[in-house]
Amino acid sequence: MSKQLIYFCTLMILVSLVFAAGCIDPPVPVLSPSQTDQSAWASYVDKSDGCKISHPADWTVIIDKTTSSQTGVPYLTMENIIHIYTPNGDGVVQVMGFSYPESQRPGIGISDAVYDEMIKDFAEGIPEIKVLSVIRDENSYKINGNSARHLQLDLLLKGVPMTSDVYIIRYKDVYYSVSYLTMEKSALSRSATATEIMKTFKTVAWES
Repeated sequence: MSKQLIYFCTLMILVSLVFAAGCIDPPVPVLSPSQTDQSAWASYVDKSDGCKISHPADWTVIIDKTTSSQTGVPYLTMENIIHIYTPNGDGVVQVMGFSYPESQRPGIGISDAVYDEMIKDFAEGIPEIKVLSVIRDENSYKINGNSARHLQLDLLLKGVPMTSDVYIIRYKDVYYSVSYLTMEKSALSRSATATEIMKTFKTVAWES
């Protein structure tokens, strides 16, 4: 084989590899529970809302019933709002579920359009809350097999400053907001545990 032919074949292989690399989506970071010992943790399963989440045994679960809303964006779809309070009640992990009127192809993840709309809803959707700042995260993630996006909020709730760390998780056409709200500065010391709680979120089979 001539040197020219070898050079040409090598060049074509390299071009093919570069082209293939450009056609493959970059790997999505997987957020999995850390090495924290969770053997003594409790789990809350809500089959009517298709989700499961684990928490330390001394955190308290309180469930609020909701009325499905069909006005505005997003549409509230969960029957329950899940609250998991810190032992002294200064912070809470909250799970809510929504659907969006925008259609997306299955398996695509959470689009920038839905991410932007969710940020807008956080900023404008609740009269008692004034959002002071939004820290965006342009990365996409996977949490127990489901697509996820992340953001942080600084806000005022009825004049009281708070922070909220939020994961938006998609399962089919349902979007879950899983967040940690610090109602007192002391709750910041439990942020790492709250993150581990949020990372245990899983979707389960829906049951009516």
